Amino acid sequence: MRKSCLLLENVKFEMLSEESFQKFIQNFDYNDLTNMIWFKLCSCFHPNHLISQHSFNSRYHIKAIPYHQETSNRFCGIIHHLTEECGDNVHDKGIVNVTSSSVHISLYSLNAADLENKNQLHPNKIRTNSWICYDFKEKRIQPTHYSIRYRHDYDKGCNNLQTWVIE
Repeated sequence: MRKSCLLLENVKFEMLSEESFQKFIQNFDYNDLTNMIWFKLCSCFHPNHLISQHSFNSRYHIKAIPYHQETSNRFCGIIHHLTEECGDNVHDKGIVNVTSSSVHISLYSLNAADLENKNQLHPNKIRTNSWICYDFKEKRIQPTHYSIRYRHDYDKGCNNLQTWVIE
């Protein structure tokens, strides 16, 4: 028996996307078919075949970060959690890439990922349609809440977000 057959006998075909399953079928050499592979393939077409929640959960690690709306904890979300995990600024560590359309003087985008430093926030130059982007790279996130901080010592509306979109 070929080593590829041993590998294929351990594949969970029912977990493949339709596109991946079609690619597999197109490239599979039927001469490599074993009883175990045949059984696993047939189970994908059985009318009672359902992907169990247990199978899904064992394949994908889902981690919820609770959001507390109290004033003292409202900035303890994703960025805060990732900062605690890596022990430093998530932008500096390469975990989250922070970019913006414009930067005021020497206040770089990485300051927008430093939630503990209340003096070095990220004011954009006053320009229409300015933006800031948090790229979580390979991490998938699903925001449920958010908080936006602004400098309390700035005049009302000065360099503070007035409208925003989460994409």
